[in-house]
Amino acid sequence: RTISLAAERLRSGGLFITDNTLWSGRILSKSPDNPTKAILKFNKMLMASKEFYPAILPIRDGLGFAIKI
Repeated sequence: RTISLAAERLRSGGLFITDNTLWSGRILSKSPDNPTKAILKFNKMLMASKEFYPAILPIRDGLGFAIKI
């Protein structure tokens, strides 16, 4: 829902920034808890979105940047 809301509100070329995309490395866990699963799902949805050109900057907990196409 967050991704579709951002897509509706941003103009082409707008920047969608997210924090904690790497969740202190917990996204690599073999048995993630529910909050980690939610972040994994969000990251996958953002990367698969045809409305954004996304990237993750691997600093600290991870920053997500996505440019609205």
